[in-house]
Amino acid sequence: MGSPWGVSVMQDRIAGTDGLFPTRHRKKVMVTFLIAWATMAACTGMSFPGVVLPQFTDPDTDDLYLEPQTLSLFVSLSHVGTMVGSLVAGQLLTPLGARLTILIGLPLAMLAWLGLFFSSQLWILMTCRVLQGCTFALVKPPAIMYLIEMAHESLRGRLVGMLGIAKEIGFFSSYILGGLMLTWRQLSLVYTCILVPPAIGVFFLPNSPRWLTIHGHVTEARKSLVFFRGRHCDVEAELVEVIRQANEAGSSSSTLQQLRLLLRPRTLKIFFFVLTMFVVYPLHGSSMLSSYLMIILDTPGAPVDLSLSSFLCSITKIAGGITHLLTIDYLGRVPIMVVSFCFMSACTFIYGYYIYFLDLDNPYSATWIPLATVITFHFLAGVSGPIFDILQGELLPNACRAASMPIISLLNGLSVFGAVSSFYYLLDLIGRSGLFGLFTAVNIALAVVCLLVMPETRGLSLEAISDAVHSSKHKVMKKPDGVNKTGVDSSKSA
Repeated sequence: MGSPWGVSVMQDRIAGTDGLFPTRHRKKVMVTFLIAWATMAACTGMSFPGVVLPQFTDPDTDDLYLEPQTLSLFVSLSHVGTMVGSLVAGQLLTPLGARLTILIGLPLAMLAWLGLFFSSQLWILMTCRVLQGCTFALVKPPAIMYLIEMAHESLRGRLVGMLGIAKEIGFFSSYILGGLMLTWRQLSLVYTCILVPPAIGVFFLPNSPRWLTIHGHVTEARKSLVFFRGRHCDVEAELVEVIRQANEAGSSSSTLQQLRLLLRPRTLKIFFFVLTMFVVYPLHGSSMLSSYLMIILDTPGAPVDLSLSSFLCSITKIAGGITHLLTIDYLGRVPIMVVSFCFMSACTFIYGYYIYFLDLDNPYSATWIPLATVITFHFLAGVSGPIFDILQGELLPNACRAASMPIISLLNGLSVFGAVSSFYYLLDLIGRSGLFGLFTAVNIALAVVCLLVMPETRGLSLEAISDAVHSSKHKVMKKPDGVNKTGVDSSKSA
């Protein structure tokens, strides 16, 4: 006999009253909070230099002092660590799974923060910065993979979206704690303590049911599904679909086997689409705006309080992440991406137009325009940014997701590094208005690609997405009301 929860799902969808996180999904939400906590803690190292650089550059300090040429190395070494961590994650995700990879990353992050706290020499300081970037790559992509593979299709977008908010809170927390006048050593100790609860909590979670199935542990996969779906839910139908696709894909229990599956023509085509989106995305403006926000806001003729403006931009981006949670599983991935990129292109065009025609002698110039466009841009980036995490998790097939995600993470890191490091060069070459013109063109291009190429995956199970996307026509499966996207009566699977 079917679970009454399945009937509730169908009724809520028809009535349009399915809440943000319904009570029946409370266990999945709690697991997501735990994974999001781990992601937030791993992201803090990326924004750490922005808070503590004044302490390292104080010539009167009694602690470690960094010369200007050493300072840029201290800031950028985390990006090097991210690339190294992506390579390591590629070797760990397939044999160990997302959960165990996270459990390796979190203690390593604690080691990095403790190393900073006790560091007495420059080489220890730099090594810890590399470890911080490495742990970011060992935690964030596996966290996305874990949530994608355990979440129910009805709220997968919301759960993964929580990681985007967690990442922004991790960045923002450095500025909040920095305002408490803590030294960089004290701040390192605080972040070490923050990492302890998620490291303990993740240890008691089960492995992903889809990873277990790929490795032949069907009994454990059933137990994992029961853990996430609830004891009263019929998980057999979902398990049958997971096993079916694992059998159709063939052996994929090693990294080499998964890479061979990735070379299949239709799988390779969708992989290149996802990879292109991740490589081009850093050029649309958000990476440069986040790294050089103070410079972007310091516009001639438009005096603003830079600290307050940076605070507003951070809060606005978190608000965008919350908006993402409210809309992603109701409006769909493609409409949100297209609308967000269109409005972001409008924001960058208005900023560039304002700078190009700025009249410093006109006392009636609209000096609020730069700040308004940048704040709006951050809000829209907060809405659309988490969809990229969802995109790689949903479109990449179960059989080769573990091997392909680290490759995407590595090349995305290289793209971000190239975009951030080329900021001053582009500023000298084409000027600020030309730079924002480039952002406008990239945003328009991304909107067109999402509209014409990107498949809609809202409400589909991972198996249904794989069947549809990797078929010859890239069509989305549609089922009548009351039947879920695996073709199973929704009254029998929650």
